[in-house]
Amino acid sequence: MKKTLISIIVPVYNVEKYISRCVESLIGQSYKNIEIILVDDGSTDESGMICEQYANKDNRIKVIHKKNGGLSDARNVGIKASTGLYIALIDSDDLVAPEFIEDLYKQCMLTDSHVAICRYCRFENEIVQRSATENNISVITGEEVIEKIYQGIASEYGFVAWNKLYHRSLFENIKYPVGKIYEDTVTTYKLLLLAERVVLVGKPLYFYRVR
Repeated sequence: MKKTLISIIVPVYNVEKYISRCVESLIGQSYKNIEIILVDDGSTDESGMICEQYANKDNRIKVIHKKNGGLSDARNVGIKASTGLYIALIDSDDLVAPEFIEDLYKQCMLTDSHVAICRYCRFENEIVQRSATENNISVITGEEVIEKIYQGIASEYGFVAWNKLYHRSLFENIKYPVGKIYEDTVTTYKLLLLAERVVLVGKPLYFYRVR
């Protein structure tokens, strides 16, 4: 049986220093049936060319070049172009663990969840040793996740877009607001509200670059 296709969407804008490491971490995923959509949002540096170089090496990578419209617009374009049953949104200067997609997708399947969320670690130049946090798994409703994040009980999961795996059906009527600051905050809670079940994965699988 063919494995489910999962889409990974990466908005790219003037990140020539960081995009290679990001893409390498995606190419190296243990779950292989992925499409990686790199949305070059009008970069003025070498980012677009670097994306094309990776697309020439790996046929799972697609590059979309567009006029600069901002992060939300790039995400919306990538989501529209995607064909996977599940969608991950990755920032172009960040990194993910090799098992990021496999672990989140596995938990979605085991728990019949529409969203899986992992913990994340911050880093500046090099990733420090990952936290020894237990890999505890919990399944709750989307509404409960929102309450826990607001209460600070699950703040390490957050309203950010990028440490999550979403069933594509959640995006049928929801788009990221173009031109808005903190676009994650005003969108993620809407997606979570649509999810009957959300699985929280205690393992830190996403690495957020502080810069």
